[in-house]
Amino acid sequence: MKKFLSLALALVMALSLFTVASAAEYKDLTDKDEITYSEAVAVLNKLGIISGYEDGSFKPDTALNRAQAAKIMCGLLLTQATADKLTVSAAPFKDVAADYWAAAYISYCKNAKILDGYSDGTFRPTATLTGYQFVKMLLTALGYSSETEKFTGSGWTLNVAKVSNGIGLTNGNDEFGGNSEVTREEACLYALNMLKATQVTYDGTTVSVTTGDAQVIVGSQKAYKVENNGSSDGNIKDDGYMQFAEEHFGALKISNSNDSDDFGRPSNSWSYKNVTFGTYAKQPTFTYTAAASGDDAADKVKNMGLKNYKLADQDSDTDGVQFTAYTNGRLDDKSITKLTDIPALTANGTVVEVYTDDDTADLITDIVVVKSQLMQVNRVSTTAKTVSLKKVESENTNVVSVVAVDEDNDYYPVLSQLKADDYVVITPVKASASGDVEVAAAYKATTDSGALSKVSMKTNGDVNGVTLNGTAYKLSAINDGFADLNAGSVVNASKDSTLYLDKYGYAMYITDVTTGTDFFIYSSMYNTLVDGKLVHVAQGYDLEGNAVSLNIGTNDEDTSVLPAGMTMGTIYAYSTSGSKNNGEYKITTAESTNDSDGRKYVDNTGLTLTQNASATNIPSKGYYASGVKFVYLSVNDGEIDKVTVREGVQKVSGLSAKLVFNKDDEITYVVITGDAEDATGTNVAFVSKKTGETSVGNKAADIYTLYIDGVKTEGVISKNQGLAGQFVTYAAGDDNVYTLKAYTSSTNTTSVATGLTLDTVADQFVGTRYLVGLVQDAQSQDMDLNVSKAEVIDLTDYNLGSIGEIKDALTSSDDPGNDSKLTEVEIAVIYNGNSSSSSFGQVSYLFVTDATAR
Repeated sequence: MKKFLSLALALVMALSLFTVASAAEYKDLTDKDEITYSEAVAVLNKLGIISGYEDGSFKPDTALNRAQAAKIMCGLLLTQATADKLTVSAAPFKDVAADYWAAAYISYCKNAKILDGYSDGTFRPTATLTGYQFVKMLLTALGYSSETEKFTGSGWTLNVAKVSNGIGLTNGNDEFGGNSEVTREEACLYALNMLKATQVTYDGTTVSVTTGDAQVIVGSQKAYKVENNGSSDGNIKDDGYMQFAEEHFGALKISNSNDSDDFGRPSNSWSYKNVTFGTYAKQPTFTYTAAASGDDAADKVKNMGLKNYKLADQDSDTDGVQFTAYTNGRLDDKSITKLTDIPALTANGTVVEVYTDDDTADLITDIVVVKSQLMQVNRVSTTAKTVSLKKVESENTNVVSVVAVDEDNDYYPVLSQLKADDYVVITPVKASASGDVEVAAAYKATTDSGALSKVSMKTNGDVNGVTLNGTAYKLSAINDGFADLNAGSVVNASKDSTLYLDKYGYAMYITDVTTGTDFFIYSSMYNTLVDGKLVHVAQGYDLEGNAVSLNIGTNDEDTSVLPAGMTMGTIYAYSTSGSKNNGEYKITTAESTNDSDGRKYVDNTGLTLTQNASATNIPSKGYYASGVKFVYLSVNDGEIDKVTVREGVQKVSGLSAKLVFNKDDEITYVVITGDAEDATGTNVAFVSKKTGETSVGNKAADIYTLYIDGVKTEGVISKNQGLAGQFVTYAAGDDNVYTLKAYTSSTNTTSVATGLTLDTVADQFVGTRYLVGLVQDAQSQDMDLNVSKAEVIDLTDYNLGSIGEIKDALTSSDDPGNDSKLTEVEIAVIYNGNSSSSSFGQVSYLFVTDATAR
């Protein structure tokens, strides 16, 4: 029982691919805007050969399988009404039962030698077909012999391609993939071309001798066009030959005598049984959807592939070429007198179609321009069955108003599913000089939302593109919402922006943008190639510690885009407004006072901070804003190589700071030239010794042994050389490469001193009672405190509570003959040097840097 139900379900699903009640006619398909070959689908649909799915869609990109292909072929050869009456009493293949939904179609194609099975006796009805396999079926139906034309055996695909190209069977699909799966709409396109193709027959004598697996053909045959002397000649082509449709579909006619569609495209009008059911544009020779590229108009013509083409004279009674390029029917027609006028018609998101003469291939007969625009749904009336549309921004004169869409419009099914204020891309058309502007195409705009980090500008200051979520988008020719960005850049916006995109990926509208200028901390300048040109790039960091690279163009001496004498660690302003010379940004000196517009500003003078500053303000400068951040700049080889950002007021003493204020004159950022460790006193290490040399990149480096928080760390590599025996601040990088910076503070909570003796240590730190660690790194043997191991010793294990006791432990001996005691000891210490601290003078770590055994 379960097996029976499974077979029944499979039958229903298979039939649903080609049999629909709710969307039997092309005009009722809900995804017409996704169909590229609309003419082909409409004609095959009118003949009943192919239709949509139960949900009203056509799914043009769905792959065709072998059973479906057999059904199409039967519909073409017999008409669908006749094909549906076919029956079969026995299974045509072992995997195709007699009651399988396509068994009769498959059996017919097998007997007609249109579709073969496999060597194992199977047909594999659900397997997909390649483009070559389906085209071979169509050629066979046209009368071409597989044996004579060598459509079997080695190299058969090349022979299929040769013949099919010769008769234009794949015309209209410039990206024909013979070895790829054929889709539903591609099958319709090739079938339509077959309907318009001429049938053939063969003349000559051929003797075929088969021995084993070998076949020898003696003699020759040549395919000849079948003549048509009947009344159907001219239904498809008036040439005296029999086109496939003229024999099999005598009631199908095409009129191509200077017909045009609403856009002015040269078109074919189709009728069936004397009823016209559609006018469909011919395939253009060239199609452009982006602005033409090139240095000048002549160069653009060359890049468009139009060099050496000629313009047809549409009005031969006038002097000179008179040629009209139609734009959306009759909305904004352009007069063209020469080839170099054509590039100006192209633009991002604008479709420009160029048609050439059927007989004179280099003669341009028609140019059609199609512009789409973004609109919003104004109202959906279910009672009146209309959808009214409105402009996104009412003042935009580039967007034209359109009349309400009613149920007779092909795109009413699409638009009626939307709700008020939804964004939709529509193509307006004016079919006559006095007619209304109507909707000729519509689809819902796609979107991308996220942080807007960059705005690209043209040389005239207009926005050229935006970067959202790290993706760069160019603007569509007709766009809204970008004009406000012309005054500056949009970076680190507080709210995510949303882009509305057309089907080509061009931005048509933007919402939720914040205009203005942002700041960065300059580090250095370098050169790089952009589009083959050498440009200058200023690199640094934003106030959140993120690396910033700003292309300022080919001229680094242009003071209109770059301040003279930029200095490392200074805060500058940058924006896209005013960029030029292949640059993307303009850098300016940051405003030093709050201007009339209440914008944020910068104090670059360099203020020396003290720990006595209030936790809420800097005297004479102002109060901290809520969430103030301290930005520490680590400098190495004259460049900033690390930025540390800490939120909240930090205790900083003796370091220079630059300030950023908000529009309320509150301090939002404190930028300090110095490591964060310099201010907080937590990341200080002692460099015990240099153990070797190496290189990092193209720079020499030393290999050190460090003591970090009392832990011996060997093999530390740093480009900072000559630091043995010194205290340093440190930052670990990739591959064990450290940034080290000499540390010499004597007044901070974390202070250091080197080159001391036990006597001077005892004298200087008399009040010391809390000793955390002792590091011994000297040459000695047979000591309880073995200095040769350079280990960290917990002093509490030796009950040593003061410097004096350490001195006694190292230099005194109860046994006068014991030579293991040290006579000379050199010491380095980390201690609290903040005189206002209750722990002033307290030693954290004591390092024995040199010692001589008695």
